[in-house]
Amino acid sequence: MGQYFNSTFQINYSNSEQNRLPEGASNGPLFVLLGQPISRNPFPILNADGTQRGYRLSRNMPYWTINNISNNDKINRFIPVYTLNVTPTKWLTITERLGADLYMEEVKYTERPSPQIGLTGQIHHINTNFRQFNNDLMLSTNNNFGNFNLNVLVGNNIYSQYTGAMNTTGTGLTIDDFNNVSGASTYSASEYYYRTRKVGFYAQANLEYNRFISLALTGRYDGSSVLSADKQFYPYGSVATSFIFSELLGDGFRNVMNFGKLRLSYATVGNDGVGPYALNTPYVRAGRNTNAGYFEFPFQGQGAFCSALRWVIRA
Repeated sequence: MGQYFNSTFQINYSNSEQNRLPEGASNGPLFVLLGQPISRNPFPILNADGTQRGYRLSRNMPYWTINNISNNDKINRFIPVYTLNVTPTKWLTITERLGADLYMEEVKYTERPSPQIGLTGQIHHINTNFRQFNNDLMLSTNNNFGNFNLNVLVGNNIYSQYTGAMNTTGTGLTIDDFNNVSGASTYSASEYYYRTRKVGFYAQANLEYNRFISLALTGRYDGSSVLSADKQFYPYGSVATSFIFSELLGDGFRNVMNFGKLRLSYATVGNDGVGPYALNTPYVRAGRNTNAGYFEFPFQGQGAFCSALRWVIRA
């Protein structure tokens, strides 16, 4: 059976966890550190009443940021691949290959209350699920006819992807050192998911004569779920030819140039390089980025959503 069937299976698993500090030019510790006087002693970090000891308002001090702001990111990822090869004859090979990319990501951003910049503390908890599947069924043949060699491959590809996330935000933290969203006084949540699928049919042919003249043809016909129904499928391909002219030259010329080749090719490329925009919800929860931080609605008991045309206020 081994001469007709051959299969392999492999799986990769990775687990990673990161604890990062805030970045950028808002309240990142390095940004604030570079802006303060070089002669300033950062200790003690707190005043006698427990507030930050800062050299200016509207900025968290670097050591306070390190102790009170965290950004934790955990990822579990699986990448399995299964391949089955069937060779019913010596000139024909059938290949089935199924692969996947699956990961779960949890991000938790915690910021303790800071009167220094007028914020009451916040927690962002984001859970993301990602699933990607890729399947190929291919038939390939290789034949010799005298001085000609012909290699042909035809196949079908199915590709699908799903991304979903749940984002919960709590503002107004009321319990010290309790990094749980249930300790917030105000909650807001959002959810999104995207699904896409692509189906493709492809073929490739390579013809060689006496190993010095070759012709290569490729073609593909893809259909994508992110395109409009009347233009969902699109073809593209390529043609290439080459000629090793040094095979026709005498030995005297080969002493000067032992190899010479001419090649001419033409190709078109198709791509559905747009996102699954048709699956977006009509309204997105609104927010406002200011020097004092990012404020997401509902704010002071009033919600708001934004669309492509206007703001919608919900009292």
